[in-house]
Amino acid sequence: MRKWAANNPKVRRRKAAKWYNKNRELVLKRTKRWKQNNPIHAASLRAKYRASYIKACPAWVDDAHMDKIREIYKLCRKTSKETGVMHAVDHIVPLQGKTVCGLHVWWNLRVITQEENNRRPKVWDATMS
Repeated sequence: MRKWAANNPKVRRRKAAKWYNKNRELVLKRTKRWKQNNPIHAASLRAKYRASYIKACPAWVDDAHMDKIREIYKLCRKTSKETGVMHAVDHIVPLQGKTVCGLHVWWNLRVITQEENNRRPKVWDATMS
């Protein structure tokens, strides 16, 4: 199975996303239970994410820049509300990539459907551009 998954990453991701969408409530329950049973590990993962997020936001980002970022998040909420389809703000180049890390800047953000965001590979490298 591992060999097949390694040779068919797109198919595997598509099947995994489909399964996740069907079983979202189960996944959320399991995740919540895991966090309760592993509080130290869960806290360390959250701290790692916060640290990467902080490092991904450059010191030169000013209020005007943050206003543009807020507008993108507002657009996401508005689009979800108007279409009835959940949308997400996505980092084009993820904050934690395999070979390169993106920045939390307005030109690295885009609004996509939640379904598309779930299908995207979570680990990105420079060869994927």
